[in-house]
Amino acid sequence: MKEEQTWECPFCGKNTIKVIFFPRTALAQKGSFGGSKVWMKVSKEKFIVQSGCSECSKTKEEVEKALNEKKEPSKDEVLRRLREAGIDPTKLK
Repeated sequence: MKEEQTWECPFCGKNTIKVIFFPRTALAQKGSFGGSKVWMKVSKEKFIVQSGCSECSKTKEEVEKALNEKKEPSKDEVLRRLREAGIDPTKLK
C-alpha cells in the first residue's frame, strides 16, 4: 500500500522531496465474542520524508517539520471548494 512519491518542497516550491506515502485505509474487524458486530478501523494517512531538498539545500528534518506544520483547511475553505465542485453542502449528511 505504500508508494514512493516526489513532493513539492515547502520552501522553494520545486518537486525535489522524496517521500514514502501511506494512504488512508479502512479495515473491517468482526467481534470475537459470538456477536455479529463489525467495526471499521480507519488508519490516517502518513508520510516519511526520505531526503532533503537538493535545490534550496534544506535538510530532511527542516522539510519534515514544515510539512507537519501545514494546517488543515478551514471550514469556510472546505465549503468554498465543495461549491466550486458543484456539490451543495446543505444536502450532505
